[in-house]
Amino acid sequence: MVVCTRVRIPADEFLLADALSERPGVRIELERVVPFRERTTPTLWIASQDAPWVTQAVGGDETVDEVEVLDAVDGGLVLQVDWAATSTPFLDVIAEADATCLKGIGTADGWSLTLRYPTHEAFTASYHRCSDEDIEFSVESVRSSAGIADYGVESMLTEPQREALNEALACGYFDVPRGATLQTLADRLGISDTAASQRLRRGIQKVLSEQLR
Repeated sequence: MVVCTRVRIPADEFLLADALSERPGVRIELERVVPFRERTTPTLWIASQDAPWVTQAVGGDETVDEVEVLDAVDGGLVLQVDWAATSTPFLDVIAEADATCLKGIGTADGWSLTLRYPTHEAFTASYHRCSDEDIEFSVESVRSSAGIADYGVESMLTEPQREALNEALACGYFDVPRGATLQTLADRLGISDTAASQRLRRGIQKVLSEQLR
């Protein structure tokens, strides 16, 4: 049975520790499924629009080979990153277990990861190995395959997109007749109506892509 688990680990046990330590207020989100054995991810999102710093900090991190800025979205930058061959003990453990990262949020305080394991035995072996090797981590939740669909949608949304969709639902933006205008929603989010519209469209597109594929 496939298992999904949420874990927290220190920044230096995972990816981009150097970049996160340079600016403690920066937040990084892994946007799509990350197969650790290949060491690559299609995209990640970083809460900074300082493209020169992002390129220097992320590109100079020891876990990164190459970085390319793809777009500016939701007040941050979308990046394409090729991971370097360097590793950490925790990365080795989850790669050995054939685990996949469905979601990752990193700050200078550490990473919150949603990991999918092919079997419960693989998760258990990974857990015991981390304990045996004194790898600092904490397990926040464990779910069987019955709950995995929830993680799939959640893993595709950036935090600003999730906030915009939740706020739109709360204020009645999707109701018929509509309970709030786009400008009202934008005011509640503290952004322009154009930015609010973009967040909604991108968020809805991601949710529909996950549910209808």
